[in-house]
Amino acid sequence: MSTRTTSLFALTPEAFWKWGRALLAASLVFGLVLVALIAWKASYLAPFFPLALAALSGALFLFKRPALNLYVALAAFVLITGYSEGLQIQEALYGMYFLAVLAYWFISRIFFYRDRLIHAPEDAALLFFLLYAGASAVWGMLFGAQVSTIIGELLVLVMLAFYFPVKEQCARSQRGTLIVLGIIFWFALFVSLRNVLEYRAALSSATKLYQIATGRVALNEVLLMMPALAFLVMLLYARRWHTGVVLLGCFMIVFAGLILTQSRGYWAAFLLGGMALFVLTDRRRKGRILLLMFGGMAVVFLLGLLLFADFMTTIVGGVIERFSSLGTAITSDVSLVNRFYETAAVWERIQTNPILGHGVGAPYQYFNITVDATRAWAFVHNGYAGLWFKFGLVGLGLMLYFWGRSIWNGVRLFRMQTAPRLLRLAGLSAALCLIGEALVANTSNPFLISDATLMIALWGSLASGGLAYAERFSQVEEA
Repeated sequence: MSTRTTSLFALTPEAFWKWGRALLAASLVFGLVLVALIAWKASYLAPFFPLALAALSGALFLFKRPALNLYVALAAFVLITGYSEGLQIQEALYGMYFLAVLAYWFISRIFFYRDRLIHAPEDAALLFFLLYAGASAVWGMLFGAQVSTIIGELLVLVMLAFYFPVKEQCARSQRGTLIVLGIIFWFALFVSLRNVLEYRAALSSATKLYQIATGRVALNEVLLMMPALAFLVMLLYARRWHTGVVLLGCFMIVFAGLILTQSRGYWAAFLLGGMALFVLTDRRRKGRILLLMFGGMAVVFLLGLLLFADFMTTIVGGVIERFSSLGTAITSDVSLVNRFYETAAVWERIQTNPILGHGVGAPYQYFNITVDATRAWAFVHNGYAGLWFKFGLVGLGLMLYFWGRSIWNGVRLFRMQTAPRLLRLAGLSAALCLIGEALVANTSNPFLISDATLMIALWGSLASGGLAYAERFSQVEEA
């Protein structure tokens, strides 16, 4: 075979873009013909063509810049953080976009650059888990899983695949870690401000006192709990007063958003993360932690007086009642008790196939005490029971190994004195966030909720990628 033929058909980035330009030219000709046909037969669609061309131009620009493309795909996740019935247009478009980003990254790494995907044990655990989860769809259908449910659950789990490209960026430079942290903080600030606006709207439409006292915005709690812990870490170790002021303001906003969710599980997760921070940090900063946490609640109260002056007494009473019920929720909260019944029913199913599991999307039946009827569905609130039920001990073991290894990587990175300061703080934040999520995963399944799944992937990649960079950095310093 000639050299020319080899260069044309070799799977290299240069050959890819050579064929890409030819494909683009063919697409342009096809597009012109299509525009002419639509102008002739369906002129009402013509105004949408400028938007389509702009989107195509933007896609070409981004896909030639993989790092920027990755960051844009992550930052744009806020487009689907809201909740609405049915599939929205922005959700469909974002889904196609992030799948294209991930597909391009994996194809280019495997076929074009011939790079290894596995560089550490946690990489192998996560990759094998994702492959196993996809393969489990085969026996999932045998156990009654619907195709739509399988697709829905796999689309959530595929968010974990962001771990690999994000880790690559963090392992290359500190800049990657800084940008990913910035994206996580962007999630938190966006969700906080959106939730406050929705909370104000709900209060304005409230007609009864109990609606004010129990009002909440239980949405994207994980995007508030985890960044609140990270802001607390950054604030605790801030060196300059003006940096501390900015971080304090951000912490207060996100902490207030977390309180407004009135989610006792995520409150408990934040407290557990704070306790872990208290244990891991030095003695001089332990007092600051208590001061910041109590000071944070005081400032949130003052902000509440400014924003919700007419309802503040009732709101505070509702929050205090909600917080004081943490100890009795196990027996008095109907929703929580119902989840225990749910877990018991799942446990019975687990015992019938404990090794392989019942497959992604597999349903089960249990008596739902909140609706007083037997219910058949695929969602499991307990994350650990859900993993075991659907993916068996194989999937549960792989995911727990990845989770535990990510926490340990974060702690190791924080304790590495030769590592850059930013990476050490990112490692500590990752460990705290994953420790906190390990608690709330008992009642809120992070593997069936896209925002929680993405956050686990991001914090795991920050810990593993940051550690890889720090170890290389230390070797260079020693040399």
